[in-house]
Amino acid sequence: MRKIVISLIFCTAMICFAKASSPYYSTATQKVFEDYVGQWNVVYSNQTDKGMPVGGRGVSVSTLTMGKTILQFENKLDFKLGNITTYYLIGYDKNAQKYYFLSYNDASDSPALLWGEYLKDKQMFEFKNYEGKPQNGDMRLDIKFERKDKLLINSYTLIDGEEKPTLDMAYIKK
Repeated sequence: MRKIVISLIFCTAMICFAKASSPYYSTATQKVFEDYVGQWNVVYSNQTDKGMPVGGRGVSVSTLTMGKTILQFENKLDFKLGNITTYYLIGYDKNAQKYYFLSYNDASDSPALLWGEYLKDKQMFEFKNYEGKPQNGDMRLDIKFERKDKLLINSYTLIDGEEKPTLDMAYIKK
């Protein structure tokens, strides 16, 4: 009996040590994702090519996946022409030493991949599809907390030398 108790204590200690030293969840670059996990009500507005905003409402669930190394948002949004589901994946590439943002949805077969950084002092991710000086059509995406329970996602596209808003989303924690 004593051997069993000692074995159980040893196994428990090893499991605790393994969790604490996991190679997956080992850096502050991934720990920042914890703040973004939750269930959200979403209000959004898209800018059309004519400059008129078109918006709606939806819901989102954000979770940590792949050993807590990727933050995944699953958004279910109501549009005039029907519902759409979009997915956002945010992770950190250790080789490139940059964050990435991958977006795809069930209405398009073209995912968007942006690279960026986390600005700790602003509690904000900033992603871009370009490096250096932006060119016409290039895009920037900001994801930031306005307050602890309100997350904003804003995208901008460079059009005729001017950065114009293309998407405004507000996520309110349930």
